[in-house]
Parts: sequence; structure tokens; C-alpha cells
Amino acid sequence: SGLPRSLDAIVMRGLAREREARFATAAEMVAAIEGCCIPARAPDVGAWVVPVGRLDAQTSGLLLFTNDTQFAEYVTNPRSHVDKIYRVEATPRLSVESLASLESGVELSDGMTLPAVVMHVVHRGRSTSFDLTIREGRNRQVRRMVRAVGSKVTKLARLAIGSVKLGEL
Repeated sequence: SGLPRSLDAIVMRGLAREREARFATAAEMVAAIEGCCIPARAPDVGAWVVPVGRLDAQTSGLLLFTNDTQFAEYVTNPRSHVDKIYRVEATPRLSVESLASLESGVELSDGMTLPAVVMHVVHRGRSTSFDLTIREGRNRQVRRMVRAVGSKVTKLARLAIGSVKLGEL
């Protein structure tokens, strides 16, 4: 049987066959993780957990943890096409054409990206901020996409993974 396409279905049903699947956010894990010691025993979750994806040192935002490695693989696999929403600030200012390129997909060193969704565009001085929804999750994908259209990410935060949104947990 294949995995469900909806993150909601995974969270509600769980994918673990022999144990109860458990999930946590980074905020719930702060006290349980010291340095880079992952997996870590998480008192609030009551299980050994692994991160669902990662954020580089310059990126803030939502990071999930789970003891269900099948769930983690599904969400992080670029072929699963789980939406990930990022708030991006970039300099210099992105043109209408550059934003349209992000929406139609851009060529990266590892191939063409899937089309993205650009929303909430605000231009301030020399910079542009916007929300970008991607359906893959390649290494540093958002930063590389913005670079490919002639700008540089100056601030990046992940706002959502599938239906799980930062601030609503």
C-alpha cells in the first residue's frame, strides 16, 4: 500500500505499524536536545525522535520531530510534493519577471524546480519580501532559486510544512 498524499492523513493516522507514531515541534524539543545529539530522548514526546528535514543555521521557523521514520522520509522526499511555505526577504529587489520565473520553475544545478507559488509580495527599498510555497525540498532550494533569478536571500523562515503551520501549534 502506498503512502497517503495528504500530510493531514499521515498525522491523523500515523504510519507506524508496531508503535504509536508521535510528533513534536522544535519548540517542544528545545529542552530535550543538546547540541547536535539527535536522535534525542524527548520527555514531552516519550520516544526517540528524529527531525523531519532540517533548517540551515541562517534559516528560522518550523521544524518537526517524530519517532516515525517512514513519516519523516515521506515529508522530506522531494518526490512526495508536500508543500513547504517560506517567508523570504531578498536583495536586490525582485522584478515581476523574476517572481514569475520562481512561479514557473527555475533551472538549478540539480535540474528544473517544480512550479512554486509566490504570495504576499512587498517591496521595501532595495529588497523584496514574499511567501514562497515549494513542493519539493531539495538542499537549500529556496536560497538557490532566489539566486537563480538574480537576487540573494537575506532572511528566510519556514512557516509551514503541509497543513502544520508555525504559530498554530
